[in-house]
Amino acid sequence: MMTKFKNEQGYALLVVVLLVVLIMGFFTFFMSASLSNTKQEQRVDQHNLSVVAAEMGVDYYTNAITNKFYEQSNGLLEFAQTEIGKIERPVDSDYNNIQSSVRDKLSSDLNNYVRNQLTNSIDPIFKNSIFSFRLNNIKVESKDEYNIFVSGIVHGENTVDANPKILTFDLTFSVPEFRPNPENNSGGGLVIPDFDESQFPRLNKPSQGCEFGNNKVEKISYKDCFVESDLDSDKLTIDNSHLYIGRDMTAKNDVNIDSSSLSIIGNLAGNKQNSDGINNFKINNNSTLYVGEDLEVKNDAELSNNSMLYVRGKLDSKNNFTVSGNTNITVVENMTVKNNVSLDNSTLNIKGNLEGNKNNSDGINNLKLNNNSSLFVGGNLEVKNNPEILGNSILFVGGNLDSKNNFKVSGNSKVCIVGSFSYNNNLEIESGSNIYILGKTKPQSGVTKVDSLEKLKSSCKMSVESLGGIDSNITWDKPNVEVVYE
Repeated sequence: MMTKFKNEQGYALLVVVLLVVLIMGFFTFFMSASLSNTKQEQRVDQHNLSVVAAEMGVDYYTNAITNKFYEQSNGLLEFAQTEIGKIERPVDSDYNNIQSSVRDKLSSDLNNYVRNQLTNSIDPIFKNSIFSFRLNNIKVESKDEYNIFVSGIVHGENTVDANPKILTFDLTFSVPEFRPNPENNSGGGLVIPDFDESQFPRLNKPSQGCEFGNNKVEKISYKDCFVESDLDSDKLTIDNSHLYIGRDMTAKNDVNIDSSSLSIIGNLAGNKQNSDGINNFKINNNSTLYVGEDLEVKNDAELSNNSMLYVRGKLDSKNNFTVSGNTNITVVENMTVKNNVSLDNSTLNIKGNLEGNKNNSDGINNLKLNNNSSLFVGGNLEVKNNPEILGNSILFVGGNLDSKNNFKVSGNSKVCIVGSFSYNNNLEIESGSNIYILGKTKPQSGVTKVDSLEKLKSSCKMSVESLGGIDSNITWDKPNVEVVYE
């Protein structure tokens, strides 16, 4: 028979020893994890410190190069003006060559700066810091026609972590186009426009492309961008922007340009849903539109408040054409209008004919010049109803002037005609106003016949447009900056 022991003395000590061992195990585990986390956090902090140092280096070097770019602008402007002055009669290709020369000079100056000064310079505040940055490599290139590319590699370092953080930056500088402002050889009277392509300011192409997504854009506000291909829109409003279109622009409905510039290398017309042209067209508030080919407007065109329009092809307005507020328009080929043409304190220069379109073959419906306006027509002018030249305005016609109804000149205004002048009903010329003609017309009080083109120009006090100086307020676009984290 087995004997049972009931004495349990010593078990308490064993339990205590086991608990102590268990607690010591947990403590050792948590201490090890805590120390590991601390080391991990230190490594992350050191890495972040290197990233911050590299980012500060990118800011330091890109700002230094950008400041140098703007410091050079006045000298480059003088250089461009000197180069233009060497050419007796510059054309588009000459201006393109000058722009390329300015690009090459700027590229050389920036290259000398980054090689001789920037790579050896650093702000003293960073020299004794626990972190630092250095420019490992930099190069300046002119890869395309009018842009300069500066690329650099920056290392961000700290005194603890031996592995630097590397960032790469790319700067793109765009060289603007340099064209002189037109000026007059003599004051007063009508300026004979020069339809040479050198007088057409092609707006600078922005450095960034437009991002419209899959939807057709209807409004562009506070953007500077370009579109290389065609742009088709239902309607479009451009507000405080600069848009460059490499081919044609088409729109079904209205196009409004306010405090903006738009450069279209091809045509501006209606799309396939509106083949007669864009519906309505409005330019306002110091806006500029350049059209490299033809402009077609289905309904009304309104231009006002110190705006400019340049059309290197034909301009066809199928309804009214209204211009006011010191606005200037130049059309290289013919201009056709179905209804009314109205100028108020503005200028319209047409190298070809001004006449009615295919819907109004008898001529434009009405013509009115008022308040110091001037209209230059290099070819023929046909008016169906009652033209009025009022308020110290001037009309010059290089071909024939045919008015199918009445004709009125008043308010110290002048009409100058190289070819023949015909009207069907009443001719009203008020005191102080006159019509000067080189060709054939009916004898009439207030009509002065001249025997030479020089006398005709002298009678109208016509001056020749010439080239002035480059605009000192020319815009140097802010460079585009891209940063890549490696």
